[in-house]
Amino acid sequence: MNESELKAESGARRARAFWYYIIFVASGFAGLIYQSLWARYLKLFLGNAAYAQVLVLAVFLAGLAIGSALAARASGNLRRPLLVYAIAEVVVAIAAFCFHDIYVAAESWATDFVLPRADAAIAAELFRWSLAALLILPQSILLGATFPLMSAGLARMNPHKSGLIVSYLYFTNSLGASLGVLCSAFVFIPSYGLPGAGFAAGLINAFVALAVWILGKCYNDIAPPILTLRHSRAGERGNDGDGDLSNARLILLVAAVTGAASFVYEIVWIRMISLLVGSSSHSFEVMISVFIFGLATGGWIVRKRAQSGGDPLALLAKVQFAMGALALASLFVYPFLFKAVRELYHAIPRGAEETFGYNLYLFSTYGLSALMMLPATICAGMTLPLLTKSLMRGGGESALGAVYAANTVGGIIGAVAAVHLLLPMLGVSLSIAAGAAMDLFLAVVLARRAIPARTPLFAVAVCVVLVPAVAFGGADARVVGGGVFRSGKLLDETYTTVFHRDGKTSTISVFENAQEINGKLYPQRAIRTNGKPDAALIYGDASPLLAQSSDEMTMTMLALLPLLARPDAKTAANIGLGSGLTTAALLTSPTLRRVDTIEIEQMMLEGAQHLGPRVARAFEDARSNIIIDDAKSYFARNQLKYDIIISEPSNPWISGVATLFSREFYKRVRNTLAPDGVFVQWTHFYESSPQVIASKMTALAESFSDFRWYISSGSDLIIIAVAEGEVPPFSDALFAADGARHYWSGYGYRSAADMDAIFIGDKKHFMPYLESFQAPVNSDYFPFVEHRAPQDFFRKTVYSWPDTFYLPVPVWELVSGRSLASSPRGEMPRSSRAATSRATNLWFDDLQNEESESSQWFAKQAKLQCPILKDGKESPPSLTRYYLQQISGLITRLMPQAPQERMAEFWRRLSEDECIKRALDSDGAISDYIRFWRALSLRDAKEMARLGELFVSEPDYETNYRTPFGQTVLLATMAGNYKLGDYEKVLHWARAPHTGDAAVEHLRRFIAANAKVNAEKL
Repeated sequence: MNESELKAESGARRARAFWYYIIFVASGFAGLIYQSLWARYLKLFLGNAAYAQVLVLAVFLAGLAIGSALAARASGNLRRPLLVYAIAEVVVAIAAFCFHDIYVAAESWATDFVLPRADAAIAAELFRWSLAALLILPQSILLGATFPLMSAGLARMNPHKSGLIVSYLYFTNSLGASLGVLCSAFVFIPSYGLPGAGFAAGLINAFVALAVWILGKCYNDIAPPILTLRHSRAGERGNDGDGDLSNARLILLVAAVTGAASFVYEIVWIRMISLLVGSSSHSFEVMISVFIFGLATGGWIVRKRAQSGGDPLALLAKVQFAMGALALASLFVYPFLFKAVRELYHAIPRGAEETFGYNLYLFSTYGLSALMMLPATICAGMTLPLLTKSLMRGGGESALGAVYAANTVGGIIGAVAAVHLLLPMLGVSLSIAAGAAMDLFLAVVLARRAIPARTPLFAVAVCVVLVPAVAFGGADARVVGGGVFRSGKLLDETYTTVFHRDGKTSTISVFENAQEINGKLYPQRAIRTNGKPDAALIYGDASPLLAQSSDEMTMTMLALLPLLARPDAKTAANIGLGSGLTTAALLTSPTLRRVDTIEIEQMMLEGAQHLGPRVARAFEDARSNIIIDDAKSYFARNQLKYDIIISEPSNPWISGVATLFSREFYKRVRNTLAPDGVFVQWTHFYESSPQVIASKMTALAESFSDFRWYISSGSDLIIIAVAEGEVPPFSDALFAADGARHYWSGYGYRSAADMDAIFIGDKKHFMPYLESFQAPVNSDYFPFVEHRAPQDFFRKTVYSWPDTFYLPVPVWELVSGRSLASSPRGEMPRSSRAATSRATNLWFDDLQNEESESSQWFAKQAKLQCPILKDGKESPPSLTRYYLQQISGLITRLMPQAPQERMAEFWRRLSEDECIKRALDSDGAISDYIRFWRALSLRDAKEMARLGELFVSEPDYETNYRTPFGQTVLLATMAGNYKLGDYEKVLHWARAPHTGDAAVEHLRRFIAANAKVNAEKL
């Protein structure tokens, strides 16, 4: 060929290679969508996100290793490896299209047929993990074959640049993978669910296959020459001894060990970043993206060096040392990142509708992960091209698969060892040190082979970096376990570390500090999972009534409600140990014979035992069985039916927790309940939007015929549900037993009637309102809550439904016919609504005594200087307005906590005032104003509707509807018309302008939704 022909051919090769690199970006993009999806699917089957992530990683890597080795061995006999590559992509696409249906069928078969027949727990576990592996192994093998097939095809086109080609392919595939995991988490799964995301990835594979086939036709890639040892050496320079057997074994050993170290880093870094920014599924996928991007960057940096004629082992020795040293350096960087998160917490805007702030937070998370992970992962990305180049000098195309296979086998060993051995035995810091020690050891071995004169220097340097890291690396337990991502604060010296251990699935900490309650200081201990507080208890023998945390009220209420509904219950299951207090409270029942508590993290069990005597019964009572297992597997294997099932999960923004609020979970719970059994679950109003609550409740409503809501504190919601019929009336039978009566009276509960003070709604009246938000049903396969909850958590969204109980319009009573006002005999000091109701009723009781302070105060209010029609003359408007504000303010504080009969007594007393008499006897706005408040107090729907419409129809009302009185008038108008059955008017006033108050708007929506349902029935 002449020079122009050579240039033309070289240009054609570059153009052809460019399009293949673009195609390989898409292939990597789809591949990590699969890994992300498989982790989510297997999380549903295995019951734990951490286990699923490790299994998927191990099987994915195993499949890549097998596929890579098989393809590399076969490529020498393939005339058209790129055509085989296209076929592999087509088969992967077909598998993606079918995966969801195959998974659902396999899960159903395992749960309904195989697990119930398993003789032992170990057999069941082996079956579950084996089935999970088989579901994804075939596709992983095919994906593993793609890299050596594409590498072989492109290397044959330009055998003199095989090292550069491998580097480019490694970079492009990894870059696509880094983008794919992000798009999977933030675009495909939220928009199309798990099945849709899998289908989208399959389409990408299909287009990749089509593109490769078209390129083969366009460029006439019919039978390129097979890359042989002779071709691979053409134009190469350097040491001819690189291809000997011992050198090949060394290279493969290095590939395996450095792969193990790299995945030890990945697993441990994921735990470290979870402690830093929270363990949401979004955070996990951001971390994976950073890790893969680092590998891609390393491959890009070393691309030219991999093609040069120098000895790659010499450079590899330096890279291995740098990787180990940088991994150790991450331990010293780590503590400072917590301070950075603290500053970011306060700097980034967190408004309820803030989109920019959330995106900035995710970007910041990416940046923090990069600061810790990227330097070492860039070095890890350099290793594979250098190892491949070194082995290809003597092994031809077979080196492409051999190095890849050895590296991935090492990665499997490293990932499994990190979760099951290193983290539980050594903890975070020493696990990183163990991985670094492997890389540093390899650096010395490689230096001894490639640059023997520098071996002593390498050995000394290893000691210099390793010893200080082991001795001083890492962060204090109060720093890593303090949950700075949630509070924006670091725990100070007032907190004492009681327990801190890294478990297989999470890091558990127990801290003690002084808590002021009722003017006194009590020692409080809190147990935390990955930094997120799960439960706080007063430690020691302090009286529960005088010193109880809001968490304690919630955990005991989770046990009390089902015991009141099923006082004859014999068996109970509690999903999630938490502090152990719920289990301990359940065991106060004299009828319960067995209480099973299913917890997946062993360290949670060890940590909870440090929470003191309040939880001791959970660990000492012979009826208590604490099982370390996944609840779904345990229930399926034992086929038990429970009278009571309690679920007290963590917050749904945490990875894996949202599945405990899905339609599939509720269906499984229903099937595990005994006839007439009750199900109880905790959730929360804080860090939640109405859409998230609606999505959960819609899923619950599909499997349970009735449920009720109770509020244990200002923002903790407890749901009690039954599969058939209605939630049974509560019984006082529990309090007949001396031990139970003594225990529960310590918390202020003396009868079932005390529960009326914390009742806030039922399914019949809530579901129309919740359905009006049009939130999708939360499902394992369409995880709305998992996607939305992290956003609500970041934005500190508050679902303000509890605030509706402090508005002066008794909406719930007028809509449902059941009063929320009550006279609790118990004390229940930690329930804000119960405390307000109790205080109101005590004020009324005190009012009966004319000598009491309350009675004298009331008399003073009634005898205020009367400005209305005084001496036959109208007073100045300012005095009139002041007097009416005094009346409305008093009523607003009393309503709706006081029942109707109490308010009737109030108006009897108030009407004794001459000023009020004259106002009621007069005509005009003043009289209407007083009559409106009286109608509201007495639940006089007809008068509420008449006067409300009168006020709302005034010309200047629209300028006042954002005032408290204007909001009250609008609510009263809608509620009064609803009670009268005039649903058309309700819907008419529902279209009035927004009042600007979230609680008022929730009540308006509540009235309108129920009115619409009733109107449709007419």
